[in-house]
Amino acid sequence: METNRKYCCKIRVFEDVEKTVRYAKMIEAAGCWMLTVHGRTIAQKGVMTGLANWNIIKIVRESVSIPVLANGNIQYLSDVQKCIDATGVNGVMSAEGSLHNPALFAGIQPNVWQVALEYIHLVKQFPCPMSYSRGHLFKIFHHVLVMEDNYDLREALGKGKSIECFEDVCNQLKERYEPYFHAKEWSPKNPLILNLPFPPWICQPYERPPPSVHPNYNKSRNFEQENQTKIYNTDVVVGENTISKKRLKRMNRKGLTCLPTRIRDDRKLEVCLQPDCSNIAGAKCDRKLCRICCSTKCKTEIVDCVGHRIHMQSQKDIGSPEKMEIVDV
Repeated sequence: METNRKYCCKIRVFEDVEKTVRYAKMIEAAGCWMLTVHGRTIAQKGVMTGLANWNIIKIVRESVSIPVLANGNIQYLSDVQKCIDATGVNGVMSAEGSLHNPALFAGIQPNVWQVALEYIHLVKQFPCPMSYSRGHLFKIFHHVLVMEDNYDLREALGKGKSIECFEDVCNQLKERYEPYFHAKEWSPKNPLILNLPFPPWICQPYERPPPSVHPNYNKSRNFEQENQTKIYNTDVVVGENTISKKRLKRMNRKGLTCLPTRIRDDRKLEVCLQPDCSNIAGAKCDRKLCRICCSTKCKTEIVDCVGHRIHMQSQKDIGSPEKMEIVDV
């Protein structure tokens, strides 16, 4: 189908460099106008994040003729030129770095309350869901909220139900640390703060510990099985209902003492037919499997599941050079 629109895509790399190049070329052949390459694999998330691989980004850039942007390891403005010199890309993209310091591309590092109050002013002009604002403020305040002296403000930010509550947290942080910002002596006690290049009230990136120090680093990387086990352990019983810990946490934050009325106690739920799985089967799944088990089965047997909207067979029939994993694009 011909179109006048220009499409930009974003991918993560594979551990196999050649597979990454073939995947990038396939996207280019499909009509992609500009490609962003995140130099981490799909497994590099959370505590397993690690550093992005600029070498693979460089190889992809040399293998395609469309503009390429690099993503990963951009924590300061100086990293932009380093990345361009190392990879030859046309530009860079920053995600987490700019969340901790929204002024990253301006080359400055303001204090956290200055940025937060400016953000809140914008939210008042252009409203958004409270969870979005809360998430952004947690990123900006990350280093000050891990300090024991500010646990009260961290709780207030987590339970706040209005933008005015968030603004009050900003003002309290400003009141506590503005004297130090103006050259008053300050001695950090928290070990998480001691190694920071700047005081915690200055916007700066959060550097995760390398994956090698994580206790699960050398374990099997069967992430689907790990996620399935994680789901088993997150069920809690409230009254006659079984809910996830994530949902219970959300209920506590909102001050709810019972499940919302839209969840009916009389609904008929079937357990997944996969052995050793206690998840609830999808209501529209023909195989009566939960989404995780159904996804594993579809990927293994290259079949579709209309109920779960998994289209492995359909993807294969489209005509890719070879069967490849489906990653976020």
